Amino acid sequence: TLFSTMYWAFGFLRMGTGGLVAQAFGARDEETLRRVTIRALVLAAAIGALVVALAHPLLVLGLGAMAGSEALHALTGDYFHVRVLSAPATLALFVIQGALVGQQRMRAVLGLQLLQNGLNVALNILLFTATELAIVGVAIATVASELVTLAVGLWLLRAVLDPRRTDGARSAPLGHWLFERAALARLFSISGDLFVRSLCLTAAYYWLTAAGTRLGPTVLAANAILLQFVYFTSHALDGFAHAAEALVGEALGRRDPASLSAAVRASTWL
Repeated sequence: TLFSTMYWAFGFLRMGTGGLVAQAFGARDEETLRRVTIRALVLAAAIGALVVALAHPLLVLGLGAMAGSEALHALTGDYFHVRVLSAPATLALFVIQGALVGQQRMRAVLGLQLLQNGLNVALNILLFTATELAIVGVAIATVASELVTLAVGLWLLRAVLDPRRTDGARSAPLGHWLFERAALARLFSISGDLFVRSLCLTAAYYWLTAAGTRLGPTVLAANAILLQFVYFTSHALDGFAHAAEALVGEALGRRDPASLSAAVRASTWL
C-alpha cells in the first residue's frame, strides 16, 4: 500500500506521456515522439532517485498513520528498504507503457505486463519458499522482475529512442532540448490534474489499509487481498481509458475533428 500510494501519485508519467506521444504519432512527427519519450524517462529516473534518497523518511511518514505491532512494522521496513531500490525502474516503466499506448502498440503493453507479473509471481514463490530470505526475498523478487521488464521495455522502444531513425534535419543534441521550458510546461500542465486525481484515489486505498491495521493482522491481510480485486477491476477498466487516450491523441495530432469526435463519443458511451 505504501508503494501503491507513492507510485500511483506519479501515474501522470504514464498518462501524460501517452497523450503527448499519441499526438506526435498522429502527426507522424518522429522527432517530437522521441523527445517526449526521452524527456519523460529522464524525469522518471530523477523522481525515482529522489524516492530512493528519501526512503527512510517516506517509510516513517507512511507508517505514522498505521497501527500494528513492532514486529509488523519491522517486517514492513525490511521489505520497503529493498523494494524502494527499483523506484527509478518502476517509474520508467510507467513512461514506457505510456509511449507504447500512445503508439497503439497494445500487444507490447500486454506482453510487458504478463512478463513483469508472471516473473514476479514465480520469483516470489521461489525466493520465499526455497530460501531463508523470507520477506526480503519477496522484495528482491519484485525488484528483479521490474528490472528485467525495464530492459525488455527499452528494447521495444529502441527505434523510438534511436536518433538515427528520425529526420536528421530536425534532430538536435540532447542538451539543447531535454529541459526545454515550453515542453516541460506542457507536460506538467497536462500532469497537474492527473496528479491530483491520483492522490485522491490513493488516499482512499491508504486509509483502508491504515484502518485495517487497527483491526489486527488477519483483517489487514484480508483487506490486502480485497484491494487486489479492486486493482484488477481498475486495470480492466483502464483498457478503455488507454484506447481512448491513444485514439483521441492520434486524432488531435492528425487534426482530424471527425475521428476525434468519434473517439470521444465511443469512449463516453463505454
